[in-house]
Amino acid sequence: MPRHVLTHSSNRIWNIISIGDHRCYDVRAAHLLGHSLVLGAAKRGILLPDIQAGWSFDILPTDSDVLAVYQLENVIYTGARNGSIHRFDRRLSSRQKGQELFRNRFTRDTRSITHISAINEAQMLVSTVKGDLELLDLRFARIAEPVMSFDGHVNSYTTNLGITTSPCSSYVFAAGQDQRIRAWSLLTGELISPPLRLQQSSNADCVSLFQHALEGPISAIQVTEGGGGGGASANGMTLWAASGKKVYRFWLGQRLDDAALKY
Repeated sequence: MPRHVLTHSSNRIWNIISIGDHRCYDVRAAHLLGHSLVLGAAKRGILLPDIQAGWSFDILPTDSDVLAVYQLENVIYTGARNGSIHRFDRRLSSRQKGQELFRNRFTRDTRSITHISAINEAQMLVSTVKGDLELLDLRFARIAEPVMSFDGHVNSYTTNLGITTSPCSSYVFAAGQDQRIRAWSLLTGELISPPLRLQQSSNADCVSLFQHALEGPISAIQVTEGGGGGGASANGMTLWAASGKKVYRFWLGQRLDDAALKY
């Protein structure tokens, strides 16, 4: 039985939310926005409107396993194994099916959706199991053609590769099936390829981020402001990557061509 446990550190209050196996199983994705939690499960999404208030939940029918979910205010997006992307309005009855977006662009040849996220509330970043990495316009969701395609993303079958954008929404970072991380400009769509060079640092293990293959599949990445410490690394951005049993920290510096590996 899927179970979500929430703890409030100051008051030591625990809430346990249980959903029957016949309603929710094989959970592949989750997105928490405030107290609202959306799960990607077999054949459906699951919305828990308030994980602190009670056990109530709504079913978001998709007719295909949900591999990616995203919340944006009152709107929920799901990306499914069959390539469909649905939009649900949480203010409407959950018994109504969601609106299918982008004219079945990815369902024609079953390109499973592995990542969805909204950028500036008007655009959606989408990746598929076949290596697509595209920016689509949410204002014209009936149009199938992308606003921008990011060439060079490497994937042919993996469903859990890390993808994220910078806090300033200027860059997208994606982990490839080849265990390398790449970055593109969200303004031009161009791949960022700094030259291979060692960085000036006391850390002997520093090498260029975009030329370095990690030891295993990169299941999650995130970019934060600052470097998590004092000195020069307090400025700029830091990329965190989870690969196998290790968490890597990349200081991106003031410019992406300053990116160095530190772990």
